[in-house]
Amino acid sequence: MSVIRYSIDSSYLGAWPERVGKFILNFSGVEFESYLWLVHLSEKPEMLPTFAKRTFAKRVDEIEELICRRCFSDHWETSALTAWATARNLAKIRNRIAHNPILFGSEHNDPMREPDVIGIPDMKRLDSERAEPLLSMAELIESSNATTALAKHLEALRTEWCEIRDRQHGT
Repeated sequence: MSVIRYSIDSSYLGAWPERVGKFILNFSGVEFESYLWLVHLSEKPEMLPTFAKRTFAKRVDEIEELICRRCFSDHWETSALTAWATARNLAKIRNRIAHNPILFGSEHNDPMREPDVIGIPDMKRLDSERAEPLLSMAELIESSNATTALAKHLEALRTEWCEIRDRQHGT
């Protein structure tokens, strides 16, 4: 095990780098919404530097508390909580990709052909018996598309909440 080979910037990776990058970039929209939700629902823009020091999971915890305290309808509350639960699940995929090595696998033996799947060992859980599943290109594209739709949905829910708040306050 003294020699472990890996490849960087390999030409055979095909569309994988673009798709991984797109997913990470799309998730940044959800990250940004987490800050906006905290600023708007707390109505404390001066807290932004404090919010920025929290992990995504901690920000979502606080957002969920604010949703329950500041909701204007049961339907909006359910929709908002469901959306942030989806964000947590997508964050797990994002974290797997961003914080672990990515290993490529193929059902073929052609080293110059694009890999079929990626495997991402969770380095923090190497002693765990539960292995993470492989991630196919289709699943990565689906996650990226879901992240894009989620960011748009979170923006619409936040905007709706702000508009109702502003009408109630006469602003």
